[in-house]
Amino acid sequence: MITQRFRFSRLMLMFFCLLLPGLVQAATYTFGQGWFSAHNPPPCQSGSWSNSGSTYTCSGRVVLGAGDVVIVSTAFLEPLDSIAIVATGGFTLVGNTIGTAAKNISLRTDYSTITATGTNTINGSVTSGSGAISLAGTTLNGSLQSNSGSNTLNGTSVSGTLGSSGQNNLANSSIAGATNN
Repeated sequence: MITQRFRFSRLMLMFFCLLLPGLVQAATYTFGQGWFSAHNPPPCQSGSWSNSGSTYTCSGRVVLGAGDVVIVSTAFLEPLDSIAIVATGGFTLVGNTIGTAAKNISLRTDYSTITATGTNTINGSVTSGSGAISLAGTTLNGSLQSNSGSNTLNGTSVSGTLGSSGQNNLANSSIAGATNN
């Protein structure tokens, strides 16, 4: 009797172990406007999405899960090229890929923070009007600008310029372009 229960428990454990990876997978979010394009933006916490041309605005915070990817559609006849995502509540990135070399995605917030942890790649610029920017383990293929907040970089490389009217705090990071304070 105990042996049967043990076998059943072990069988159930194996079943859940096989099922769990399918339930916890990274997502790919796509911005598109063409006839053949998928349009599946990331979740906008406590807000909703709107757009004007190639600028997409989340009236809340964009929080991505580990490993999530955000791209611009490459479907046939897609009119979008590079885009800007504006999140009034800021961004939280955790090991994400944003944009591609061919279709950049710039991230912008007017007054909130932009935080990236894990290993991130951002193909586009990152701008905050007055919130702090904190990037750890990030490759930024573009420029970084915080108009009145601080920039904190740890293990990050920036291929463009770094600008802030606040403080720049760098640790184990590299900046290919000019640094402005």
